[in-house]
Amino acid sequence: DTFWGTSDISGYIHALKMGCRSLELVVWDGPDNEPLIYVGHSVTSQVAFRSVVSVINQYAFEASEYPLILCLVVHCSVKQQKLMVQCLRKILGDKLYTELPNP
Repeated sequence: DTFWGTSDISGYIHALKMGCRSLELVVWDGPDNEPLIYVGHSVTSQVAFRSVVSVINQYAFEASEYPLILCLVVHCSVKQQKLMVQCLRKILGDKLYTELPNP
């Protein structure tokens, strides 16, 4: 339940093990410079962005070799956006596709 439910990484693990190829992550500023994922203006609990990216790294290609599309809905300050970029690069490494398409 995206309004009342409990948030934890098990939902992401389950989706990735089932072969999910697209995830939407709604990211907000968190305390101590730790971006958090949760549905804004709801009573769901919060999950650290870093934890979800680690789960993605571990399970994204377990059930499928096809690319995983991450839709990042970012409500963070520039400072925490930079931390998100560092986190994605450090944890996903060469699994992260960063090349721009040729026009």
